[in-house]
Amino acid sequence: MPLRPARSTDTDRLAAILAATGAELPASLDAYLSVVVDHGQLLVHEDAPGAAVSGFGGVVPLDDGGALVTDLFVHPAAQGRGVGGTILDALLTGRPRRTTFSSGHPAALPAYARRGMAPRWTLHYRNGVVRDVASLDIARDSARGVVVSEVDAPRAVAAELLGRSWLVRWFADQGARCLELRAPTGDDLVGAAIVAGQPDGTHRVERLVTIGDASAATVAVLAWIGVGASVTCCVPAHSSADEVLERVGFQVVDADTCCSTESDPLPSHLVALHPGLG
Repeated sequence: MPLRPARSTDTDRLAAILAATGAELPASLDAYLSVVVDHGQLLVHEDAPGAAVSGFGGVVPLDDGGALVTDLFVHPAAQGRGVGGTILDALLTGRPRRTTFSSGHPAALPAYARRGMAPRWTLHYRNGVVRDVASLDIARDSARGVVVSEVDAPRAVAAELLGRSWLVRWFADQGARCLELRAPTGDDLVGAAIVAGQPDGTHRVERLVTIGDASAATVAVLAWIGVGASVTCCVPAHSSADEVLERVGFQVVDADTCCSTESDPLPSHLVALHPGLG
C-alpha cells in the first residue's frame, strides 16, 4: 500500500476526504497543509500509484523535540483495511515522543494506544459570545488584572513564551493578531496570545500562554476581543481557563482526547491551543 509525500495538487483530494469524514475544513486548507509540509511531514496513501487518495496524515515538531500528529484521516470507503495504521507508522518512525489530539472515532484511540500514545486528558472546544466580563470577580481584582496590547510581532520574552517561531509567523501570515499581556503596574510580561478573525466574522484564540493566572489572562483576552463577539478556543478541560469560560457562558461544542507517550506532553503555561498544530 504505497505512501508518498503530499503535493500541492492534492488539496482537492484531501478536502474530499475531510468532507466525507465529516471533519471541519480549515479556513484555508491550502495554507494549513502547506505549513505542515514546510515544517513537518504530510503523507498521502494511494491503493496504487496514480490511484485515488484514500487517506492522509501529518506531523509537526513540538518545542521539546517531541512530535505532534496534526491529522490522520481515512476515506470511509477505505476504513478497516489498515490504511490509517500504515500512515501513522510511517509518520512516527524516528519520533519516539509523540502526541496527538484524537477525535471520537472508535478506531482512533486504540490505534494510538498501540503506538504508546495513551489517553491523558480532554481538550474542550468552547464557543460563546463575549459578555461584559468586567462584572466578574476575577476582573475586579486589580492584583490579578492584565493589560492587553496588540503588537506587530512578539518581543523576545513573549516570543519565547509562544514557542515555535515558525508557527507564530504562520498565524501572522494568515492575518492573526499578536497580543502581549502585562501586569497592570509596571512592564512585567505575564503572557501572550494569538487571535485570528474568521471569514464568518467570528474569532478564534489560536494560542494563549501565560506565566501568571490563566483565568485572568483568559478574561483579559476576551475583553480585548470585545463584548458581543463570537469566540472559539480550545482549552484543556482540567484548566482554570476552562472553568472561567464555563462561568462566562461558553459552551463545549466538541472535544478531543490528548493522547501521548508523555504524561505531561505540553508546557504548563500553554492555556489555549490549536488542536492540529498545538
